[in-house]
Amino acid sequence: MRVRITHWMAAIFLALAGCWSATALGQSGTAGEVSARVYGPQELAVMKLDGIWAGVGYLDQEKLTKQLESMPEGDAKEILMHKAGTFLSIVAAMEFRADGQLETDMEITGEDGEVVREPTIGTWKIIEVRDSRRLVELNETLDDKSERSTRQLIQFYEDGQHIAVVIESDPALADFNPLIVMERVPAEKIAKAEAAHGPKFDR
Repeated sequence: MRVRITHWMAAIFLALAGCWSATALGQSGTAGEVSARVYGPQELAVMKLDGIWAGVGYLDQEKLTKQLESMPEGDAKEILMHKAGTFLSIVAAMEFRADGQLETDMEITGEDGEVVREPTIGTWKIIEVRDSRRLVELNETLDDKSERSTRQLIQFYEDGQHIAVVIESDPALADFNPLIVMERVPAEKIAKAEAAHGPKFDR
């Protein structure tokens, strides 16, 4: 039984349109900022990865704007603008199933306007817990049957319904805190997506 995130992912993104204000997530400052406060047991109890998440690429716009304004017009500035635009075009969905199964889908729009998709299936497990952060091991199979094994640091926001996934990106963007900021997809949104695009599971 394979989860068909890709079949109705667009409906999820449309349903959550307008919810991507990364600086508003978690009530604790800018996206990706690690809070110094200690979370209590009740707060930590809601920080569970099980479920479906959807989100977008995030860069620190203040830092990026300052960098671009400090650069003279020319190829270097244009290249940075294109790379930032490509990263910010990312939309992604992930399902962490309670049985350890994983399915993901990601779309990214290149400089030429071509949309590239990268769906995967695989397994996941938490290998380290650091207060509101989780170090997660992912073992994935791509569409071309190649396999990859990675570890990703995932930061929960205070409400337990939003996460920031730390990912490797172009070195040119490293100073701008590149993240995938995601929101847990509520059950009612999933129901609407299933109604519009068919059931979540292959039967």
